[in-house]
Amino acid sequence: MKNIFIGLLFIFLNFDLNLGNMKIGLLPDFVGYFLMIKGFDELIKESEFFDKVRPWAAFMTCYTGIIYVLEFLGASNLLQGFSIILGIISMCISLFILYQIVSGVIDMEKKYQITIEGEKLKSLWTFMAISNVVVYILIFINVFAVFLAIILLIVHIIFLFAFNNTKNLYYMERDKFFHN
Repeated sequence: MKNIFIGLLFIFLNFDLNLGNMKIGLLPDFVGYFLMIKGFDELIKESEFFDKVRPWAAFMTCYTGIIYVLEFLGASNLLQGFSIILGIISMCISLFILYQIVSGVIDMEKKYQITIEGEKLKSLWTFMAISNVVVYILIFINVFAVFLAIILLIVHIIFLFAFNNTKNLYYMERDKFFHN
């Protein structure tokens, strides 16, 4: 689960270095999705949800890797208006992946009769999904764009803290199984 958490850090926290047309992502999304795949591999035996979501994360690893290279080469400007459509598709797939992760956590809770705050993650996921949709609807109104981006960043950080807590609870519960 640690790899999933680190992957989420790479995906949710975007820091870029802009040099003219060239953009260098300091925490590349494709690395985050790759790490998530490693985390899914560790948890496949715990819940079928991690197996179901693995191909989607592999697709996003390739997709975000291509986008990263295009931005690095300064060719992302060629996408212009098409980038909004690609962004919406990327957002939908990312939310689906995240939903499968949350569903996997809830499934593990039921399977092992443990509490690792899956319902809290689901509530945060719902708020995040709504926030993402609102951001894409209102992104064209410049006054709202910066405000909404800040709200979305805060929502992502809150989800990261909650997922980190879930991760820690999972390892604590897992260790209890191995010691019994």
